[in-house]
Amino acid sequence: MNAIRSLAVLPFVAVALAAAAEPELKVRIAEPSRGMASDDFILYTANAAEYGADRTGKADSTSAIQSALDACDKVGGGTVFLPAGRYRVEGRLVINGGTSLRGEWVSPEKGGLGKGTILMAFAGRGVEKPDDGPFVTVKAAATLRDIGIWYPEQKAGAPVPYPATIYGRGHSTVFNVTLYNSWTGFWNNTCSSMLIRRLYGTVLKLGIHGAYAYDIPRIEHVAFDPRYWAGSGLPGAPAAAALGKLNAFLDRNLTGIQGGEQDWGYWWDISINHCQKGLYLTAIPSDDGKKLVPGNICAGNVRIKNAGVGVFVENAGYPGFMMTYGDISARVCPLYFSKRVDRPEWAEMGLKQAYQTDSSLLVTSVNFHGGKYCVGSMKEGPYAINLADCTFDGYSCAAVRAAAGSVTCARCTFREADKSAFELSDAVVQLVAVGNSFKAPFKVDGWSAQDERIFRDDAETGPTKAIPYSFDHVPARKPATARVWDVTEFGAVRGTIEAPPSEDSTVAIQNALDRAGATKGGTVYVPAGVYRIDGSLIVPTGVELRGCFEGAHYGNGTHVGTQLWAYGGKNRPDGAPLVTMRKGSGLKGFTIYYPDQGWTNGEQASEAARVRKYPPTVRTASDCWVQNCCILCCWTAIDAMTVKSDNLELVDVTGAALGSTLEYGHGATGGVVRDVHFNYSNWTHQGRFPNRPRNEKVEGSLGSYTGRNVKGMVLGDVSKTSFFSCFNIIVADQITLIRDPYTGGSFRGKMWGVAFDAAHNGVVGKDGCSAVIALVASMGVFNQAGGGHYAVTEPGFNGIIVFSNADVWSGHSRIADLSGGKVTFSQLLSWCCFETLAREGAVMNVFASTYVGDHVPLHDKRLHICYEKGSKGSAAANVECRRLLSLVVDPEASVKVGVNGVLKQPSR
Repeated sequence: MNAIRSLAVLPFVAVALAAAAEPELKVRIAEPSRGMASDDFILYTANAAEYGADRTGKADSTSAIQSALDACDKVGGGTVFLPAGRYRVEGRLVINGGTSLRGEWVSPEKGGLGKGTILMAFAGRGVEKPDDGPFVTVKAAATLRDIGIWYPEQKAGAPVPYPATIYGRGHSTVFNVTLYNSWTGFWNNTCSSMLIRRLYGTVLKLGIHGAYAYDIPRIEHVAFDPRYWAGSGLPGAPAAAALGKLNAFLDRNLTGIQGGEQDWGYWWDISINHCQKGLYLTAIPSDDGKKLVPGNICAGNVRIKNAGVGVFVENAGYPGFMMTYGDISARVCPLYFSKRVDRPEWAEMGLKQAYQTDSSLLVTSVNFHGGKYCVGSMKEGPYAINLADCTFDGYSCAAVRAAAGSVTCARCTFREADKSAFELSDAVVQLVAVGNSFKAPFKVDGWSAQDERIFRDDAETGPTKAIPYSFDHVPARKPATARVWDVTEFGAVRGTIEAPPSEDSTVAIQNALDRAGATKGGTVYVPAGVYRIDGSLIVPTGVELRGCFEGAHYGNGTHVGTQLWAYGGKNRPDGAPLVTMRKGSGLKGFTIYYPDQGWTNGEQASEAARVRKYPPTVRTASDCWVQNCCILCCWTAIDAMTVKSDNLELVDVTGAALGSTLEYGHGATGGVVRDVHFNYSNWTHQGRFPNRPRNEKVEGSLGSYTGRNVKGMVLGDVSKTSFFSCFNIIVADQITLIRDPYTGGSFRGKMWGVAFDAAHNGVVGKDGCSAVIALVASMGVFNQAGGGHYAVTEPGFNGIIVFSNADVWSGHSRIADLSGGKVTFSQLLSWCCFETLAREGAVMNVFASTYVGDHVPLHDKRLHICYEKGSKGSAAANVECRRLLSLVVDPEASVKVGVNGVLKQPSR
């Protein structure tokens, strides 16, 4: 009888075992849950619900979600999908490189509060150390997106600590996330090239921390406000008295964004309500306890209210802190520059913080409200406070207070009728005030009205007004249908970086693309792995060619995920591009790599080390999109010049080029170029690619080659295109403005946050070009190939270049060498850089600019500002922080010299 019973249950056991087997990884497109919508098709390879995740929130889903993530990681990457629901997670989750965790999400600003995919976090209650058991760890080249996170046991009336909700490691990507009641929202103490975009929520102690970054960590579209938890509809959401207690707690405890060492961190569109400190710049120990270093940050479109201190600059790396556009209200001080702080715990660790006495403030178009002072500084000099186009009101003592340094204030409005505009200690070396409007009589508390350190001209407003800029782009391009094809079903062969395939997959992938094109569009998916491409591909209209990456990927994350290894086209730059895009097609989610590329043209170089020219990697057309792609060691990465590409979207494109990053023109209008970031570390020391540069001492260095030969962006006839937060490092020319070879036209447009790192030249205006370009909040170092300039114009250039709120540093860098056109520097912060030079035929304006010569010898004979014979322009409101400003104008130049700070020598 027992034997019969055992036999009888065997079929049931077999079925149960089959059901428990790990589900097959297969690309699918999700049907949105009721009430949900997505800007693109939700493409995934694993559904965590099929691994046992419970969307009702009754059972613990930790193991199920992690199993799905691990399954994707085993094959090199993929996307784990969590349908809308509430998932109880009693443990912790880890997302490895090449893998994404994606739910369903609607912005809380558009009715998404309490909706979509919500992870319910329980672990770590009472633990405050952010990295001690964080809830979700997002590693390099991993992505967390379209998720809400909620702590059901957190109490608004009596909050308790938890570790970080999101813990980033290196190049992590987080976007479209709502944090309902996190103690620490996001923590990444190794945050090189991290990307945080559209992070909303209520955080209780610290919203975001990022430190020890090299090259452009980005924090974009972030809002922290108690209303997100209060309006969520989740159990325990604060209301009435509990909400009042929560607001009071935030006012005493919350720091919105904390930045340590960030190498040119760019923060944009930040909104914080109820906090002790809104933005906090400081130094924090590195994870290994060996460094204590601050960073230099650029922030834009910052709105802070109900704050103790709006922006607290405790320690900033040189050149300093830059801010453009904003509205900041605070009880104590909207913008505070602290004196040096040394803490006992640092000394106990054997750490001495790096502290630059000359790091400065550069602020444009910000409204300040409240406080004893709107802008207050206790910092010792020599440094600068440079304010332009700002308004001040609600201050109880004075609008601007400084303990030392040089103060420049241009085109600002002071609205208090019975308060002084300035309060300055005797250690301040000069005040330059031009073009300002005062409701009260002009007065400097601490100085006499006749003090010789005051340089004032209320009528001088400068050569150009403040440049407006707005940006709020959400990528929404997608293929024509929700159909999907997997290239492996067409015969594509995938390998690994350790064992790349010998079989060519060009025909297989093209067959899949053609099938999609013939059936009115869809997605052609290339799973994680390495694919050999000997030929070229054409993406038809309505089709998206898509790899597994859901976010931007950089550096040491580029060797995972979906990779196309390009072998064809060697030494044939005029051949067919690797990927040719037809109108209305897309390319998303790849690393593209050239295994046979070299890194030098040195005379002693081996054949394998020599740079080879290839056809362009991607040639675009109108209405195309390229997103989440890394293009490594190519020749020309993006060709948007040969075919007119209206409404082009280039978003989160990274890589390293040996010829040029982007060539763009042909009369194109519309579109977006966002976070295009090219850095050779993707290929060299952070990568695991077989041909990464070696034996450089013998064969010639990569940097020597690229600093003399590579172009960043080559811009012809382009208009009405938004350029935002782009970056190139170690190139010859960052932006080259040309007369378009197809239309004869020239560039028209504005850019925010374009960074020029380790270049020879920044913006180069070529003969015959009439471009009009404005660059706001740009940073620059021009130390390659012997040192170059921020701006260079040729004699035949007849366009206009404007730099507004810009910095430049490095003793090898110079500022301008102008022989044509009209170039304006408005609020330039120059650290150890000289030679702002106009030659015959050029118009140069230098307005409200600050030179800080920290380590440049006092006997240095290089000129700060120089106008040669036949040049034109104006120079006003400029200072050198050690009172050594040199301004030289040739008698046969036509230059208006206005009020400037203390001069080293006469102006003529």
